[in-house]
Amino acid sequence: MALELFNSLTPIYVDIVAALMILLIGFMAGKLLGVILNRLFVEVQLDKAVKIFSGINLSFSKFLSETITIAIYVVSFIMALNKLGIINIVLKITLIITLVVIAGSIIIAIFGFMPNLYGGIMIKSNKKYVVGDKVKIKTAKGKVTKIKTFKTFLETEEGDLIVIRNWTAFKEAKKIIHKKKVSK
Repeated sequence: MALELFNSLTPIYVDIVAALMILLIGFMAGKLLGVILNRLFVEVQLDKAVKIFSGINLSFSKFLSETITIAIYVVSFIMALNKLGIINIVLKITLIITLVVIAGSIIIAIFGFMPNLYGGIMIKSNKKYVVGDKVKIKTAKGKVTKIKTFKTFLETEEGDLIVIRNWTAFKEAKKIIHKKKVSK
């Protein structure tokens, strides 16, 4: 019975050791290839060529060699997971986590976007204040210079420009002085 248990566990250990070897060899190969490519790119003056053609001064050789190194790391990691037979589970979990993060980001963006849009529409349609009015919004006090869809711009007496989100401006604005109307 103990021999049967040992024989059934042996393939698992072999797969684990093989996966670790794949990771080790892949990480060593990725690091070595990254260093070799970086030296090669520096030797052929890739950064200088990129600067001449694009006008952008950046370390393209380092970026490219590190990108290739990371790609080799990822491939070796996927190969190791495949050797263990868990690649499908890990990819599904990764996909689910990615979708949750994207959905959460969209929801957070909408929560920031919608109230300011509503505030901008209400300010413009209700004429709570107009350009030229002097208003006080929370602790900010000044003359309205612009009303955009998402933001209201105030200029203080000192000449400073204050930008306030429209949701806050809609809820908190107190009109001090109306802009004088010019009679014809």
